[in-house]
Amino acid sequence: MLKVPTFNVQEFDKAYGGGWQCIVGTDFGSFVTHRYGCFIYFCIGSLAILLFRGSAAPEAEASQFASLETVKA
Repeated sequence: MLKVPTFNVQEFDKAYGGGWQCIVGTDFGSFVTHRYGCFIYFCIGSLAILLFRGSAAPEAEASQFASLETVKA
């Protein structure tokens, strides 16, 4: 069972940068702090997979948030 989270974290770290965490199980709860747009939760049968990038991860590239517009009050 440890192969699933290890594989997921290694692949996401390579593709999107470090800081990814993975929780895999059949019955768990969670309360995590994650970066905006970096949270994935899905089930395959009774197996739940939670993959997220922690808020303490290295800073994102500036272009990641380039599409956000300033909100005027």
